[in-house]
Amino acid sequence: MLHVIKNVVLYAPEYIGLRDIIVGGGEILEISTPNNTYNDVFTVTDGEENILVPGFVDGLVHIVGGGGEGGFGNRTIEITAKEMLSAGITCAAGALGTDSITRSVENLLGKSRELTEQGVCTYFYTGSYHLPPCTITGSIERDILYLPDAIGLGELALSDHRGSVVSFNDLYSIGRRVRTSASLAGKTGVVLCHLGDGEEQLSLLREVVEIPTYRRVFFGQRILIEIRPCLTRVFNMRLMAASSISRPVQTLVY
Repeated sequence: MLHVIKNVVLYAPEYIGLRDIIVGGGEILEISTPNNTYNDVFTVTDGEENILVPGFVDGLVHIVGGGGEGGFGNRTIEITAKEMLSAGITCAAGALGTDSITRSVENLLGKSRELTEQGVCTYFYTGSYHLPPCTITGSIERDILYLPDAIGLGELALSDHRGSVVSFNDLYSIGRRVRTSASLAGKTGVVLCHLGDGEEQLSLLREVVEIPTYRRVFFGQRILIEIRPCLTRVFNMRLMAASSISRPVQTLVY
């Protein structure tokens, strides 16, 4: 059976305009101009001029839960594929945060594969806020090389009292190790850094990326910086997608 979602305002991701989407076998088969004549072969859903966008990619999700810094009662639960899909997220990368004691990289691997089987393509970062990095195979390099869903190291805390004391040599070495193992695995390799509100701020990262010889090779586009001093990030993907629209809309995600 073929399914038509008609009369949707399409972004792919650039603005396309009002279109009909024909779906079959779990794939988009055709994107066409609006058509009011579909025969009985098609199941038709009227999109009512709502917005249709590609699935969102969330580069950092604490998929096995977070929190716990106020005691065990402050721990948050694992996220579900249903929650992610309802927010329009179809691809994500999971990471540990402060707690790499009661949570583990093994938890991340299992959870990422659970979410993938349930419809959210999910990867993960080996390591956590702390040094030495916690891994599954015993080293950063082997995790990235042998585990297909391990895309790099993170979420390494800098300028944050909850993290380790990270030196220039620590960060520089991690970047080189991630880059080497990722190249062997045919991956890009990412070092995901959490930045707290400590006095050091961006100084360590600036020092590392200013090395002329290696700036582009090892760190250009390979250190993903997350800055959240005293901020709480709340994503409502549907509102974000519809923020430029003056009237209330629903957002469909394919």
